[in-house]
Amino acid sequence: MIIKQRHFWRHATFSEVAELYMARLLRQSANSLFSTFAAIYLYRSGYGLVEIALFYTVYSLGKFVIVLPISRVVAYIGPKHGMFWANLCMIPALLIFSMLPSLGAWAVVGFFLFQGISVVLYDLSHKVNFSKIKNAKYAGRELGVMNIIDKVAAGVSPVVGGLIAWYGGPQWTLWVAAFMLMCAAIPLFLTEEQITTKQKISFKKFPFKSTWRSVVAQAGVGVDVAATAVLWPLMLAMVVFMDKSGAHDSIYVKIGVLASIALVVGFVMSRVFGRLIDKNKGGLLLKYSVNANAVVHLLRLGVSTPMGIIMVNILNEAATVGQNMAFMRGIFDTADRSGYRISYLTLVEMSNYLGASLMYATTAGTAWLMGDSTGFMATFIFAAALMSLMRIANFPLYR
Repeated sequence: MIIKQRHFWRHATFSEVAELYMARLLRQSANSLFSTFAAIYLYRSGYGLVEIALFYTVYSLGKFVIVLPISRVVAYIGPKHGMFWANLCMIPALLIFSMLPSLGAWAVVGFFLFQGISVVLYDLSHKVNFSKIKNAKYAGRELGVMNIIDKVAAGVSPVVGGLIAWYGGPQWTLWVAAFMLMCAAIPLFLTEEQITTKQKISFKKFPFKSTWRSVVAQAGVGVDVAATAVLWPLMLAMVVFMDKSGAHDSIYVKIGVLASIALVVGFVMSRVFGRLIDKNKGGLLLKYSVNANAVVHLLRLGVSTPMGIIMVNILNEAATVGQNMAFMRGIFDTADRSGYRISYLTLVEMSNYLGASLMYATTAGTAWLMGDSTGFMATFIFAAALMSLMRIANFPLYR
């Protein structure tokens, strides 16, 4: 019975595994429909870079604050139920955000409030669930499968979301994403909870000495995600394409297509890197991927053409896949060793959001002092330096 609980993939029926993967695919597809364009939507609605960066700074700090109380909820109701409620919580966020033209700043507040709760609840629940049920021997391959699901969703959705925004307006993209999140909640409602519920979070005798490096290193992940997922598309819209409020919404299609092309690389590399991790090459993969991604951030400064954007996106995708898969494998192994799985992953998430908030605050400050273009340059230089925090993780698995 103990083995069955720890290695769910080995004993679950095909329908149970399919339902979990389908829920993940729908969630990530819905998220990819609008996440690439959210900051651009704010920009085209009249907000400047400093305001947008401050919005995201407060948003990330808010997520940092609510991680601990939400972790207690996840421990009590279980991660499967946590993902279910996270999907439902995102729906009002998207509906409120679609009313930005009429509600103004209140729509931004409502969007970030509900989205923040949803993201923290889902991310923590997903990590706890996967960390518990993974097969330790083949965790790299399982991470590869999950990463492929994410890449399939992220590869198709930006283009689809861009086309919807072009023909029907960005509000339609948000409504379609809300409907997909409703569908994503259904498989989670049908499957059983695989992890003991009604647990309590505790930090008494927590092994800080053996885990603090990986917790601090997670801040580098937050920096990298903020720079790549939010600030890079925003820079393309503001500086490269210089699209403010044209008569058409073709900018969404342009950004979506450019984002999707590179994800084919991520799809292929997920399998390759998964096998490397299972062959005990994860430490080297993490080292070289982090170094490569830091260089990619610096390359962004000289990009001015669609072909240049595609090349940078391809390099970034290859480096990010290797970096994130190797890093998450180390995180899950440390969670196993700590004996305080949910407590450890809670600290990891807090560090992640703190790193993101630092990235956005830096963007706001540099843009206010030096203007948008120079501010973006300083931002990516800072990202290249700070994401190097990931190299201090010193995971026991890779020693």
